[in-house]
Formats: sequence, structure tokens, C-alpha cells
Amino acid sequence: VLQHPEDTGNKAKLDQLTEMYNKYEVEAFRRRAKLHGDEPNVHLQLGLILARTGDHDGAIAAFQQARTSSLPSLKLQALYHSGLSFEANSAFKLAERNYREALKLLEPDDKEMFLALHYQMGCTSEALGNNEDAEEHLNEVAAIDYSYRDVAQRLKRLI
Repeated sequence: VLQHPEDTGNKAKLDQLTEMYNKYEVEAFRRRAKLHGDEPNVHLQLGLILARTGDHDGAIAAFQQARTSSLPSLKLQALYHSGLSFEANSAFKLAERNYREALKLLEPDDKEMFLALHYQMGCTSEALGNNEDAEEHLNEVAAIDYSYRDVAQRLKRLI
């Protein structure tokens, strides 16, 4: 497909194989989650796969199971990805709630997650019409990495 992008037959076959693989992977992780229901990491992995395949409702349920973890880093990941799935479903208030909870668990030296959470908080605040809050979060990102995603363009629109 990469060598011959104009070949629609190969593209269709790749899409079919990808869909089959995704279904297999979802079912395999659903079985694992049933067998190991008390392991939050299994639910996190299931949620990631469901989100990747577009089943955000299923992903949110899995992330909510994962966030019961006693490990702060796993809980942080579950909250962050839950927020992304809520955003994908246009449930911005719920996304914001998950991001705020995740910010409380953030380790001081976790720059990558700091940027991701403040960026998403900025986007969510903007979607909710809270431009002042959006600007505040996006400025947190810009202060560390002005070239992060489209933070510069978003800030210019807000100002």
C-alpha cells in the first residue's frame, strides 16, 4: 500500500485485515479483563484498544475500571485517556473533570503528561466557551514548549 497508494484493491485488503485484527485484539482483551477483573492495567489496555477502534463508550467504562488502581501513574493514565474519550464523545464537562483529577496526580518531573494535560484542559475549556481558563492552560504549555501541537495558533485565536 505504501509503495502503490493508487492501488485501491490493496488498500481495501489492508483495511479488511486491520479491522479483523482490531476485532481479535478487542475480544482477546475482553477475555483478559473477565479473567483478571481485579487488575487495573488490563482494563487500561482494553480501554486504549477500544478508544483506538472508536468505541469510546466502551473505552470510558474500561478506563473507569482502571482508575481504581492504587498506582498513581496507572490512575493518571486512566483519567487522561478517559478524558480523551469523553472529548471524542463531545462530553467536555466530563472530560474536564477527568483532566482536573489527573492534574492532582501529576508528578512534578513528568513534563510530557504536564504538557498533554494542560493542552487538553485548554482545548476543553475553549470548547466550553471558557476562554480565560483556556488561555491559562495553554499558556502553561507555551511557557515550556511554544511549538507543542497547535498551542501557538490556539493562543493567537484566544487573544
